[in-house]
Amino acid sequence: MIQSGNSVRPRRLRMSAIVASAVTLTVAGALAIPSVSAAVPTPHGASVAAAVACDDRLYGWAAVSANGVSTTTGGGNAPTQNITSLADLRQYAGGSTPRVLRISGTISTGSSPVEVGSNKTLVGADANATIRGGININGGGNIIVRNLNVQGGGQGSSPADTIAARNAHHLWFDHLNLWDASDGLLDLTRGVDYITVSWSKFWYTNSSHSHRLASLVGGGSTHGDTDSGKLNATYHHNWFAELVDQRGPRMLFGKGHIYNSYYTSAGNAYSIGTGSYASVLVENNYFKNVNNPHRFQDSNPTYITARGNVYDGTSGRRDTGAQGSGVTPFTNPPYSYALDNANDVPGIVSNCAGPKLSNPTTPPTTTPPTTTPPTTTPPTTTPPTTNPPSGACSATYRTVSSWSGGFQGEVVVRAGNAPINGWTVRWNLSSGQGISQLWNGNLSTSGSSVTVRNVDYNGSLPAAGTTTFGFLGSGSPSTPSLTCTSP
Repeated sequence: MIQSGNSVRPRRLRMSAIVASAVTLTVAGALAIPSVSAAVPTPHGASVAAAVACDDRLYGWAAVSANGVSTTTGGGNAPTQNITSLADLRQYAGGSTPRVLRISGTISTGSSPVEVGSNKTLVGADANATIRGGININGGGNIIVRNLNVQGGGQGSSPADTIAARNAHHLWFDHLNLWDASDGLLDLTRGVDYITVSWSKFWYTNSSHSHRLASLVGGGSTHGDTDSGKLNATYHHNWFAELVDQRGPRMLFGKGHIYNSYYTSAGNAYSIGTGSYASVLVENNYFKNVNNPHRFQDSNPTYITARGNVYDGTSGRRDTGAQGSGVTPFTNPPYSYALDNANDVPGIVSNCAGPKLSNPTTPPTTTPPTTTPPTTTPPTTTPPTTNPPSGACSATYRTVSSWSGGFQGEVVVRAGNAPINGWTVRWNLSSGQGISQLWNGNLSTSGSSVTVRNVDYNGSLPAAGTTTFGFLGSGSPSTPSLTCTSP
């Protein structure tokens, strides 16, 4: 739905085509699936299916006019500069000159983060663009960071945060894959304001890491001198995934809006925390097998309004209403936004959170459409222009990325000349490989046979329509021969 003030109308997704080069498989028997108990480093955007069209609009507080900025545009229409080295990134990211920096490959910052100045867009050229280390924003504003992987060094490393921002306004963090910070994956403190965090995945790989924190908005209850009246932030369509212990986000002082996000970090301490005069609207999220979906975090007055959420196998607190007095409910954000049904969130977010923009640009329009929308049921795509398969369905495979001892695979399922209602993909296994995790499908094995069936939200495909599932594998990648059938 598109919500603007008190009016609600159906949502229309902005579709930026995210089409990966899929390889039709002809080589037999390439994967085996022994179980893997240890957490393996999820590769870039591992939770996301790269062939799905994903929304790239700016919604939320970063789109609100204030402080002399009408909306967040970053580098705007400045010429794009291609960045492949740390030296160039440090040189061009600073200062206030409008710049659009298109980052390719992997850039390691060492123990010092890259300092980003006002009027900048940092954007990954593709799903593999990675910054290892950190990004820091201190002062200024009108900054966009999107379509990037940002990997921290784990516990005890420097910089402490994969992304940190202080004393800045109009910040948009979009389609990011953030993992393994020493302290926080995205910490926004000391008077930051007008922030949108969208379509991003937060996760950790080491369960023994004692500080597995996702995102902090406000550095503490004693920071009223810099934070009162600020820290207004929107979080939408984010995935708080494996081993995130808390802060999804933790909000202080400001007005927060957390909607259409997906929480799957089983064994966590809590998901959303509020305190110290924050007023937060928690809307149409999907909480799955997590502890304390939303709770008051300190003894100071705060307010939580929760509506439209799904609590699937959760335990613990779901605090709502007022704690203390003096904080009013935040129920009517001062911007229009696209609101999905909470039951659709797992499919939408798992397909599109992370660096999934194949040709990212400076910000698209922030004005919601008024035309009649299609259904928001995820995660099928517009049929491709190539001829559909002659059978009921087909399946193609590609290796998204690989690392020592593991890889990420992706399978695109495509309907034939007629619509289908349900699909099954099979392949045979060879020794020495395994699958530790699979998303957007139901996995079963029997001896050397692997079977993946659709889940409830991606089984119905129009003629020539597609959907995608992905998995993490151990061993070396190769190209199995797949078959696809439909009931």
